[in-house]
Amino acid sequence: MVAGFQVRKMNWMRTPSAYQSLQTWRAKRQAAVQDFQNASAAMSNGFTAAWSNQISGSGELAANAAMKRITAEGKARLDQTLAALDRKA
Repeated sequence: MVAGFQVRKMNWMRTPSAYQSLQTWRAKRQAAVQDFQNASAAMSNGFTAAWSNQISGSGELAANAAMKRITAEGKARLDQTLAALDRKA
C-alpha cells in the first residue's frame, strides 16, 4: 500500500450472493429475449400487413382495369349493333 492512502468500504449495502446474481442475470436475460420476440412479432405483422395490402391493391387495380376494358368492349359492340340496326331501318 501507498503510505497514507487507505481504501475504506462503507458496507451500507450487502453484496448479493452468487445465486442471487445468477437469478437477477437470468431475469434480465429473459426480459431481453421477450422484448426481442415482441419486437420481431410486431415487425413481422407489419410486413405481413404491408404485403397483404400490396397484393390487395394490385388485385383491385387489375379488377378495375378489366372492368374498364369489358365496359369499353360492351359499349363498342352495342354501338356496332345500333349502327347496323340504323342502317337496316
